[in-house]
Amino acid sequence: MRHRTILSLALILGLVPALNTAPLLAVQAEQQAEGCDPERMVTVGEETFEYKLDCTNDFLEGLEVAAGPADRSAEAGGSGEAERLYAVRFIGEAGTPEAGNEVGAYIEAGNEVGAYIPERFNSQAMVVKVLAGRFAFRVQGPNVIVDPQGQPLERVKASTPIGLGANPNAGTPRTYEDDGSFDCGLELHGHTLCQLDPAEFKSGEKFVRLDPGDTVFLPDNSTCFLCNTDRIDPTTGDIVESGGVPAELLIWTPATGFDEIGGELDRAANAMASVPQGTPTTQGSGRIVGWMFNPATKCDG
Repeated sequence: MRHRTILSLALILGLVPALNTAPLLAVQAEQQAEGCDPERMVTVGEETFEYKLDCTNDFLEGLEVAAGPADRSAEAGGSGEAERLYAVRFIGEAGTPEAGNEVGAYIEAGNEVGAYIPERFNSQAMVVKVLAGRFAFRVQGPNVIVDPQGQPLERVKASTPIGLGANPNAGTPRTYEDDGSFDCGLELHGHTLCQLDPAEFKSGEKFVRLDPGDTVFLPDNSTCFLCNTDRIDPTTGDIVESGGVPAELLIWTPATGFDEIGGELDRAANAMASVPQGTPTTQGSGRIVGWMFNPATKCDG
């Protein structure tokens, strides 16, 4: 069991402006995401990789996204796209905390074990940092690097495989058991990092275990799958059966691509920011578009 002291966000990313946040209640979307191709071939250097994507999901309530201001340097003549920082919190079906009792309400809600980010494509680089909770993670492309904060990077094996790009709901309970650790041989100024081999994940059984503090650097033309597998007590670092705090990810990515992670996040964050705090939204209202949380279709079976 790894116990970590997580550095403050200001130390890691600099001063980040206050984030707008509001609850997300997502509408169901059974059809294929617009523009999402379930199979994609990408050439990196002299090697071609086949990516299989999860383009269909039924999304329900339970996700909360906070978005920082977009970097508009591209609009001022820069060469890149507008980057944005997102905090993605898995709060489960309990929804918004009651006024004056935010901490207690979130602990009551807990983090929804089994919530997941489906395998989607991102054409540009992305950084993912785990703030809370524990995740099973995998990729399908090369040159993805994980910083495990000086700790071993554990491998886990799913009791029921999840095929690449497949719906993770197997209909039976799924567990993620310890399966050794990855050989991390990338050394930079005394820091040991792990460069992942996508071939390790082709069977659908193997995943990286990400703990609070772990940071993932994904290059252009990447995919990622993240499943919240355990509730973690933020004080002790131990797994708990109930309570705890919601699992949370920090994601930095260009806010582009209608069917890509950045574009999906940006639309969700903008929609939520337009809804006043405490304002309920009803399923099917059309005001908020769902992205990636589905307690009915879960990555733990």
